[in-house]
Amino acid sequence: MLSPTEQWILHSYYEFTKHLSDTELLAHRAAVSKAQPSLPQSAGKAIAKLAIFTKRLEAYRAAPHPNTRKKGAPYEVRVFSQVNPDIDPNVMAKILIEIMKERSRR
Repeated sequence: MLSPTEQWILHSYYEFTKHLSDTELLAHRAAVSKAQPSLPQSAGKAIAKLAIFTKRLEAYRAAPHPNTRKKGAPYEVRVFSQVNPDIDPNVMAKILIEIMKERSRR
């Protein structure tokens, strides 16, 4: 999967989460390319890595998986981070409140 830095690079260059017209996207890419000349190449590398991962993920999903695990077999848990360029202040406040509640219980 992509690292958080690679995800930020993709969001910075391609603006996935914003609904922009083609003209607006081209203007945005021209502006960020001028401000950060290495960003287009970094974004290209990140999107190529994402394409490879997507193919692997599709193959993994297509493969059969057992419904149960053998007794005593270890669990396999995979955790991936996902960045969000548009932070919701209400959600962030709830998270911080929960963190403070958890710390006060200790």
